[in-house]
This record gives sequence, C-alpha cells and structure tokens, in this order.
Amino acid sequence: MREQPIEKSITEYRLPQSASLEQQVLADAVASPEVIGEMMHYIDADSFTSGDRRAIWNAVADAYVKGQTVDMVTMMERCGDPFVAEVITSGKTGDLPRTAMAHALLLRDAATRRRAYFAAVGLLDASVRSDKSGDDLCAMAEDASKMVQGRSSLASEKPLAEVLDNIAQAMKERREMAQSGQLYRIPTGFDTLDWNTYKGWGPGQLIVIAARPSVGKTAIMLKFARAAAEAGFPAQIFSLEMTDEELGQRMLYGTGKVTPPEVISGFVQDGPFREAVDALKGLPVYINDHSRSAAEIVTRMTVNARQGRCKIGFVDYLGLMDYGDRKGETSNQAIGRITGELKATAKRLRIPIILLCQLNRGSAKEHRAPELFDLRDSGNIEQDADIVMMLEQDTTINPDTDMRNINIWLRKNRNYKKDVCIAVAPNRSYSEFLEIGQLEDADDEEEQKEATLF
Repeated sequence: MREQPIEKSITEYRLPQSASLEQQVLADAVASPEVIGEMMHYIDADSFTSGDRRAIWNAVADAYVKGQTVDMVTMMERCGDPFVAEVITSGKTGDLPRTAMAHALLLRDAATRRRAYFAAVGLLDASVRSDKSGDDLCAMAEDASKMVQGRSSLASEKPLAEVLDNIAQAMKERREMAQSGQLYRIPTGFDTLDWNTYKGWGPGQLIVIAARPSVGKTAIMLKFARAAAEAGFPAQIFSLEMTDEELGQRMLYGTGKVTPPEVISGFVQDGPFREAVDALKGLPVYINDHSRSAAEIVTRMTVNARQGRCKIGFVDYLGLMDYGDRKGETSNQAIGRITGELKATAKRLRIPIILLCQLNRGSAKEHRAPELFDLRDSGNIEQDADIVMMLEQDTTINPDTDMRNINIWLRKNRNYKKDVCIAVAPNRSYSEFLEIGQLEDADDEEEQKEATLF
C-alpha cells in the first residue's frame, strides 16, 4: 500500500480535553443516583483526567455500591472543597435523567480518544529510537490496542439464556466434529492424562507443570507440544532457558532416529537424520527464544493466535521471566500478577497455556511425592491454574533404558479427578516418554458411559 504523506506536525495534534464533560457526568451521577449502576458499565475512575474528579467518582461509586445515600449534601460532606469546585460550581444539575447516560457514553468516548493519543505518542517515540526493533514496534502496537480499549470498555455481562444457547451450540459443533473425526480438545500424548482431562487440554485453561531442576519438565513440555502439533493444533513455545536450536535438537532426539552424540558431534548418518527432520518439519511448532517479559509474551501469543499460528501456548519457565520493576511489589505479588495475566490471556484467546515452574526442595528432602504446597514462590500459581502437574523421579532405575521413570502427579484438576499418578518411562536421551501400564477399566456404569464418549 502506498504511504500517504503526513502534512501536519505533531504539535498540531492537541490532546483531547474533557474537563467540562467530566464535571457534567459527576453532577449527573449525584442528581440521578439511580443511573450510577448503568454508568459504571462504561466509565470508571480512569475516565477522569484530574485527581479530584477521580476521587469524587470513587466516592460516589463506593456509596452507591454500599447502598448509602448519594446526594449533594452527603457527597459535599464526604468530598469537601473539591466537590464544591468540580460539581456545585462547575456542574449542571438541571433536568438530567434523560441525558445522564448520553453524557457517560460521551465521556467513555473521550477517555478512549485520550488513551489512543498517548498510545500513538508512545509508538511515535519508539519508532524513532535506534534501540527498538521492528518486532518491538509490533509488540508495542498490540499493547497499544489493549491500552486504547481500557478496562471498562472490556467489561460485559451475558444473560444466562445466551450462555445456555452458546453451550447448546458448542455441544452441536463438538458432535459434528467427533462424527467427522476431528478433535475439539488438544491431546496430551498420554492416554491416562487424556482420560483425566476429558480428552486433553481445553480452551481457556492455564496448566502448570512443576518440578525440581533436571527432572524433565522441558522434555515433557516438548512431548505435549509435539502431540498437539501432530493433531493439527499449532503450538507456540516461549523458551526463556534454552535456545531454539537446543529445543529443536531435543525434538530430533525424540524421533528415535538420531542420538545426542551424533547430532552434537556432527557425525550422523544422512539417512536417519533426514528421516528425523522429515518427521518434524511439517509440524506447526513455532519457537521464540528471546521474549522475556510477560507483556511481550502475551502480546506475541495474541498476535499469533489471531493469525491462526497459536492454538496452544507454552512458557518455559516462570522463574526466568522478567517481572518488571514495580515499586513496592514483592516477588510473590509479581508472580501472582503474571499468572493472573496468563490465565486471563488463555480465557481471552480461548486457548490453553502451559506454564512451567519450579518446586521447592521440600519433597526431595523429605523423600515424598510433591504436593501443591511445594510450589515455589507463590500460592497464586495454584490459585490461577486449572490443572497442576508435578513431576518426580522414581527411585528405581528402568532396566531397559538405565533411566529413572517419571511420575506425573495430577495434583489439581478443576474439572475432573485429581491426585492421579501417571508413570512414564523416558528413552535414553530423555526426549521421549512412554506411558507405563494401561488405563484401569471403568468400574461403574457412569465411567463406562464416559468411556464411550471420551
């Protein structure tokens, strides 16, 4: 597309102003408190440009939520001089019930324009900085889109009837997909895990894989990613620990065609290597080994999801993420903020996100299976996750591989069974895992019925 010349300088683009409209909205709310609840669907304190007006709005909204009186006298006593200056002196309190919501919608529009202005200035500043790459600008553009939307404009409620209609439609689509041989959930690669997750990972889920270092969480993650990709679900991996080539090598080892010594030394037979490459080359797996912050990971995941390149996301791992420098924020609070953001992203994009994290040393020291309280750093991980899997190495050595088996403990499973242990055996390169044993036969009629469905 041909670029259009810009005929104005940046100084000609004036910041949108809304002070008088903000004062009007505050006067509306006090004069017609019955509309405050509806106003709160569209505006919040951030819609106001001054600290005094934000404080007045918060006081009005707080009184409304608590069922307290909202009128001129009460709010003047509560807010003091700023209320006199912003509402009584400047506001208009005529016949307003017909126009109060119109004013609120105009303020929402003004706030959106103001956010767009600042987002545009931020992008403009970044575009002329030598330390910002094109990829950085794309990530910032995605962040700018969320910034422009704001919080209140994203809030919406659905009536139960609509929700039930959506469930019925989703059930119909799943039946049709099953009848045509399509998958509507993402398989895990392990039969027992599929059984205990209703045939795999579902949209909107945050799944946590936790383990001590060197137990196998990255290798298990690659097993999940390959299973998803082989089923036709594009997988995006964010690796904060390993390079893309290191992950690619591990996936090559998982084919069983080549070994680590062969690949690392370069002395590998061309035939087996080509077979390994051909087994993987067509898989929709995308690896990012340079994004560090939660904001950038969420942005890139969002962009790829919208382009159809991400139906499931993987983040390896939480302990290496850049938490950002927020004044007064503890590490636990930072971790809670990140896991909350990843969960919200999974819901918004309607994809599962698998997050790797570390366990503390407690279970290893005490020679026991890991429990939820062994999650390192923050209880928010347990709170935000839909599924928590914990890995431990078995104490015995598998005579076939000379490797220790891995126990996958399903410690949290929001929608089905928990405290299930799935034993898997790694190959010699620790890059492929086979489940040990078979799923137990269903004992009762309900489980037998589920077996025919799932």
